[in-house]
Amino acid sequence: MTKLICLEAQNFKRLKAVRVHPNEKGLTIISGANAAGKSSVLDAIQAAIGGKKATPQRPIKDGEKKGIVVAELDDLIVTRTFTPSGGTLVVTDRNGDKIGSPQAVLDKLFGALTFDPLAFARKSARDQLAEVKNIAGLDLSELEQQQDQVYQQRRDARALLKDRENRVAMFGGQPEQVSRVDTQGLSTKLRQIQEIDNKRLRLESDKQRCRTEYDEIKKQIANLEEMLATTITRGKDIQRDLQAVIEELSGQQTVEEISTQLESVNEINTKAQTWDDYTSAVRERDTQAEQVELYEAKLQQVRDSITATITNAQLPVDNMTIGDNGLMLNGIPFAQASQAEQIRASVEMGIGANPELRLILVRDGSLFDKDNLALLADIADQHNVQVLVERVGTDEGVGIIIEDGEVKS
Repeated sequence: MTKLICLEAQNFKRLKAVRVHPNEKGLTIISGANAAGKSSVLDAIQAAIGGKKATPQRPIKDGEKKGIVVAELDDLIVTRTFTPSGGTLVVTDRNGDKIGSPQAVLDKLFGALTFDPLAFARKSARDQLAEVKNIAGLDLSELEQQQDQVYQQRRDARALLKDRENRVAMFGGQPEQVSRVDTQGLSTKLRQIQEIDNKRLRLESDKQRCRTEYDEIKKQIANLEEMLATTITRGKDIQRDLQAVIEELSGQQTVEEISTQLESVNEINTKAQTWDDYTSAVRERDTQAEQVELYEAKLQQVRDSITATITNAQLPVDNMTIGDNGLMLNGIPFAQASQAEQIRASVEMGIGANPELRLILVRDGSLFDKDNLALLADIADQHNVQVLVERVGTDEGVGIIIEDGEVKS
């Protein structure tokens, strides 16, 4: 573990020349009036160790040409200079030997040096969750993307299922099931029967004419004997054919019966079509319901995977878990936990974010009352970590007071 032994800063932001020795562990309060330079002390620590990504836009004090920050750690001495064109970085060990790739060495210590318990507590639940995942090295992006995709599929499937259910509901219940009638076959049969019946009518007409002729010929029998014999023969033939036709019609439906049946075909077929539409709608509804169940199961699998991943993750705080809507602390949402619980969890997260450099910087420390300051000091002491707190005012009686860019006391 690495700690900050001493910080020297010259012409950095509002600082003229300061030398600060924070407590080896526990709380160090850096106080002063507004614009006195207390924030510049914390910024100097960040800039010295964090490099370009942690350096303010204007690091050099107004009116000066160069700024210098020296951070003395347990086993390293970091010297960073700032000029209008850039600056330099030198890192040496305790023997004065230079360290190669100095910023890479510092980056291993840097972690989340800017971690601020108060700033963390003020963040939205979504941003808090993102920071915890980052500290814990927990990447759920692929699973969350898969969850969003399955959720969209399930939503589409549910919408389609609703459409199918509405279609089934339009029938107002299960309709009467009837079989379709073959209108083409029935019409063909009607034509056949009509042709036979027409033939019968023609034959009956022929028979009537034959009888008339017979009566006339009989009157002229003396002169028409030969014609009468022919007519009698023809009459017998007609009678035979007529009998055959009558026998063919025997057992068949009558024309009137078939016509009556044709009149009811449309009603029957309408019912048959309604039944077909209903059974089709029911099949589609059941198929879509199965699809929704499939997506429900798939979504649960993804959620189980996310739960397992979160369960197996090493979160920085023992009593912290990740819920559906953000961080949970002792089983309740982080924002609903007591201020003391939030402070303790936030500091422990800062410790987890800085496993090597045991240093936490707290801005807006004026928002802490005396009880919370005492709690913060107690947590820092328990975990053997340095906590530098910036506060407005000079009446604390302890810590370091900055006045006009210099250490007053």
